[in-house]
Amino acid sequence: MKKRIKMLISIGIAASLIIISSQSKVHASTPIGTVQVKAHSLYLRAGNSFNAKVVRTLHKGEHYNV
Repeated sequence: MKKRIKMLISIGIAASLIIISSQSKVHASTPIGTVQVKAHSLYLRAGNSFNAKVVRTLHKGEHYNV
């Protein structure tokens, strides 16, 4: 159960990063905070689908501005 919750949280963070990434092209502004990857690794995708192309792999411990 805990693994499933962690996976769902990781997917949510990845989706948020994708949305923020796509919006930052339209609204270039200063970051409001940072996020840290807690999962072993996450795929950053070009779209909001599991079928979308993987743009980059995010690794545990990395920080990103949001």
